[in-house]
Amino acid sequence: MSSNPFESPITDGGGYQTPGRATMTLKHIDPLQAGKVLGALYLLLGLVVVPFFILASVVSGDATQIGLGIGMAIIMLLMYGVGGFIGGLLMAFLYNVVAKISGGMRFDFE
Repeated sequence: MSSNPFESPITDGGGYQTPGRATMTLKHIDPLQAGKVLGALYLLLGLVVVPFFILASVVSGDATQIGLGIGMAIIMLLMYGVGGFIGGLLMAFLYNVVAKISGGMRFDFE
């Protein structure tokens, strides 16, 4: 047996498992888990984008613009996370509906 822990064992017909190719079908995604993961990913994406908004408001030099820019950056960061969570919930739910009809997505693993 190989030392690669990521190889999928496949039965050779006699009950003995050998490393090789395995085909699996994704038939269900937990919507809450998908929402949490995508919410966190979009929040991290927001952390990349938000500093540019803050920098633009600071460069303007006006105290009102700086306050408005920082406030908008915080709101935008929260909206990225919430939007990612809601989008993850919705897409996982829709995938589950479509997967019941179509049979799901098939993946080949080696």
